[in-house]
Amino acid sequence: MGNERMAAVVRRRRVVQTRSGRTVELSALTLQDLVQLREAAFAEFKRLRIKTWSENAGEMPEDVRSEWIKDAFLRAERLEWSDLPRQTVQTPAGPQGVEYAVWWMSTTMPGQMHTIWLSMRASPTHLGLGLHEAADLLGQDPDEIAEIAEAVAEITAPTLGETQAPREDRRGANRPDRRRGRRRTGQ
Repeated sequence: MGNERMAAVVRRRRVVQTRSGRTVELSALTLQDLVQLREAAFAEFKRLRIKTWSENAGEMPEDVRSEWIKDAFLRAERLEWSDLPRQTVQTPAGPQGVEYAVWWMSTTMPGQMHTIWLSMRASPTHLGLGLHEAADLLGQDPDEIAEIAEAVAEITAPTLGETQAPREDRRGANRPDRRRGRRRTGQ
């Protein structure tokens, strides 16, 4: 019944033109997509922890370093959702503490790209599109990626019954909030 209900829902769509002239069709994210984004954020958090812990082993003697790196993988494996830090984002109403996954998908380049990819792959135009193919199609302009991710948030929020999703550019400040005509302030 759940899958039938999800399939019956008409998804909101938007077509955007990239600066390079490519046309991208976006679809509103589903709850399943949001779960996938949360899991991707958690996996990214673990990768970053392993990387940091491994880099910290750089100055250690070789025998200690290899044990330290093995331990880094074990510690990352034991991480739980409750270990993820809350992050602060700037909203029109001021600073707001949000779940790590929300921060990741709305303010980091990998999170924004993952968000866009999930939105693109649901449209008939981009069926079967992989994450790396989406990145190649969109390019690496962080401002453009942030704008496209913002468009995904705008078409997704009404589907989930939300009126305002946390919005912040990757620098965290002074980008116009097009829906309200206000400027965000920095942290």
